[in-house]
Amino acid sequence: MGQAVEPAPRVPQGVEPPIPHVPLGIVVARTIVVSSLGLSAAAGVFLLVGGFWRIGLGALAAAAILILLMFLIERLAPCSCLSIKCSITGCRRRQRAKKPPTAGRG
Repeated sequence: MGQAVEPAPRVPQGVEPPIPHVPLGIVVARTIVVSSLGLSAAAGVFLLVGGFWRIGLGALAAAAILILLMFLIERLAPCSCLSIKCSITGCRRRQRAKKPPTAGRG
């Protein structure tokens, strides 16, 4: 039928896995976008049902823009710098971390 699923790696007792650090700005941005998205989508649906087509479509368009913004924030979250340039070219911080150390001048 399907592929076998590997069991999750066991963590020794008394040892907790590290919790990733998420900057406060990312948390606030996620919260605002998700809340606004829900409110905008719900308002759009209610307005469309109520017969207010233009306003309802505007609210749904705002929801679509908020979905794109949510994807952008999630893509930039590991970088924690919220820069469009990092999104396109890749984060400079991660690139520096991946570079192997160079030999000293000698």
